[in-house]
Amino acid sequence: MDEDPRYLQGIALFNAQYFFDAHDAWEDLWADTRDGDRLFYQSLIHAAVALYHWRNGNVAGASNVYGYFTRRSAGYPDVHHGLRFGVFRDRMAALFARLGSDPFDPALTPRMDVEGLDIPPPVTHEEM
Repeated sequence: MDEDPRYLQGIALFNAQYFFDAHDAWEDLWADTRDGDRLFYQSLIHAAVALYHWRNGNVAGASNVYGYFTRRSAGYPDVHHGLRFGVFRDRMAALFARLGSDPFDPALTPRMDVEGLDIPPPVTHEEM
């Protein structure tokens, strides 16, 4: 499966918990997308930003952006562009059920599991 390198890099960055860098990788891809995947990429951006806010203590911002994630991700299949998206949505829902009652715990952050994709090592902005 040939996927845009920005998509793959975003997954690598997200799984390494570089949420802001993942957001940046996907934002360029989202801006260039004009088909039905535009909301898919936007939902990934929202997932990263919601976790970024929670990690930085902005619970209200995390809740707000997580709501955007749930709305934009709802129409996509359980596996989309090699991402096990249904599992990811379920993990995000379980994690965000704790928002407001528990502090951010990096060990509980969901990973993006993939099928048939070769995910590169993450390259942060600092490494570019």
